[in-house]
Amino acid sequence: MFKEFNQFSFNVIDVTLKGESDILINTKGITISRGVVEEMGYPSHVRMMIDNENKVFAIQACKQTDENAYRFSKPKGEQKKPVYCHIIAIRNIIRDLMADSWSEKDSYRIKGIYYKDAKAMVFNLKAATRQEPYSAPKKD
Repeated sequence: MFKEFNQFSFNVIDVTLKGESDILINTKGITISRGVVEEMGYPSHVRMMIDNENKVFAIQACKQTDENAYRFSKPKGEQKKPVYCHIIAIRNIIRDLMADSWSEKDSYRIKGIYYKDAKAMVFNLKAATRQEPYSAPKKD
């Protein structure tokens, strides 16, 4: 191949690129991707909101002192994982709104749209895509 490293045309891969701004909903709760957290600016607290009529779920940045504030993200340099929300009431409300397509054995991925002026990420529950259940490979 090549005898010296400088003969290659390498480009450094940017490992800081954010992932998708989406959530994953299943029977255990809601996994909020790092992409959502990053796009929202790593808010320490949020409010979870629901629009029953339009079947839309939202996460809006708020102050710690606001009513129903939920502890959300660590500061930018410290937030290494997605945010997990295990509040049963929220999952049950979403499940009820998705009743036509909901299956307890499946997970559902929903891409978010960020509204900067409202500091809110909005998820259209009608646009959820079903994810096959994960099963670890069997060892032979």
